[in-house]
Amino acid sequence: MNSKNEMDKIMNEEQLLLKRMQDLAERAYRTGQFTFTGFLSQPEISIFLKASTQFRQYGYTVSGGWREAERSVIRFGSVQELGYETSFPICCLLVQPVMKKFADQLTHRDYLGALMNLGIERSLIGDIIVSETEARIFCMEHIAEFIMGNLDKIKHTSVKCSLTQEEVQNVEEHEIQENETVASERLDAIIAKIFKLSRNESLELFRQKKIFVNSIQCENNSYAPKEQDRISVRGYGKIVYLGKSHQTKKGKINIRYIRFI
Repeated sequence: MNSKNEMDKIMNEEQLLLKRMQDLAERAYRTGQFTFTGFLSQPEISIFLKASTQFRQYGYTVSGGWREAERSVIRFGSVQELGYETSFPICCLLVQPVMKKFADQLTHRDYLGALMNLGIERSLIGDIIVSETEARIFCMEHIAEFIMGNLDKIKHTSVKCSLTQEEVQNVEEHEIQENETVASERLDAIIAKIFKLSRNESLELFRQKKIFVNSIQCENNSYAPKEQDRISVRGYGKIVYLGKSHQTKKGKINIRYIRFI
C-alpha cells in the first residue's frame, strides 16, 4: 500500500470515529440523557480533542476512571443542560493470585491477553495497572461481573477478581520527581534523555505517532514543553514536565519533571 492510500485510510478511520461521536453527542442532546463511548485509545482521544470545538455545544467530559488514565471514555451531555449528574459506567477490578508464592511475574500483556482470550472487546477494557503481585483493571460496568466470574487463570497463575473497595479516583501510580540536564528544551531532546534513547530513536517515536502532550498527539519534535504539560510516550512511560531549574556553566539546561512508575 502506497503512502497516499495509507493516508486516505487513516483519514477515513478518523472521519468514521468522529461520525460515531457526533451521533452519540446528538443522541444525548435529543433524548436529554448522557451517552458514553467505550474506552478509547490515546490516538482516538487525540483525534477527538483536535476536533473538540465541534462538540462544545453538546458538552462532554473525559475520564478513564483515575487521574492518569491513558485509555478513556467520553461522556456527552452537560449537567447544566440535562439537569442532573451521573457517574461514568467504569469499574475497577482487583486481580490477585490465589497463592502468592506460586504466582508468575505477570505483565500488562499477560493480563490483557487473558481478557482478550475471554472474547471481551478491547473497547470494554481501560487501563491495566500492574504492581508486583496484583493488578487493577478498569472496565465498563456491565462487563465486570463476567470478568469476575471467568478470569480465573493468567498463564500458569490461578487468580481471583473482585471489585475494589477504594474509590476508583484514588488509584495512583508511584511518582518520583527527577532532574536531568539537556542540551535544549526541545521535546525530542527531553524524551531522549529521560528514557535513555538516542536522538534518532527519539525522532522515530515522533514519526510513529507515539508522543502525546496533554492527550493530544504531537508530531512537532521541536516543541518546547510548558510547565505542567503531561507527556506520554507509548511503550516507555509518562511524565509531568515541571520546567527548567537553571542553566549550567556549559550552557546546558537542567530540567525538572515527575515520572510515573
